[in-house]
Amino acid sequence: MPTERKIRLVSEMKERLSSYAIAIGTNYRGMSANDLNQLRKELTEKGIDYKVVKNSLAKIAADEVGDLEFHRLLEETTAIAFSSGDPIEPAKILVDFAKTRRLPLEIRSAILDGQYLSAQQVLRLVDLPSKEVLLGQLLANLNSPVTRLVTVLQGPINKLPRALNYPIQSLVTVLSQRVKQVS
Repeated sequence: MPTERKIRLVSEMKERLSSYAIAIGTNYRGMSANDLNQLRKELTEKGIDYKVVKNSLAKIAADEVGDLEFHRLLEETTAIAFSSGDPIEPAKILVDFAKTRRLPLEIRSAILDGQYLSAQQVLRLVDLPSKEVLLGQLLANLNSPVTRLVTVLQGPINKLPRALNYPIQSLVTVLSQRVKQVS
């Protein structure tokens, strides 16, 4: 018979499962409570939810929501970082936190927009620039051909007066030379 606490935990997990952009599964074994609290604090400041989950309850919630890929995150001791914003930021925070503190925090895998990512793929996400930088690069690349076209079109227009003036100057020069020859 499920207790009220378990029903509440499943309900909270269903809420998270219905609104995340990325969920990163981690193994936190070997970390102290202070380390976990500090990590949770850093993630929360960025709007990322980090929860230690009971695998059986998380599987029930995933089944009820219809998110069967989520089962792949749940093995042994599991804590999950849920983010509905930038999918790269939680991965960067987790990796940086583990490196700077030399902690045994292990990223196992992730679900990004319904797609399973291995630990190696999640670590590759860390090397990507932020969403804002990527958008800036995209806009620059989209803008580049237009800028080049404008430059090319302006080039001949800027040179047109000189080009039109050149035949007149050369004609004047030729005529003046012939006048000198005749006289």
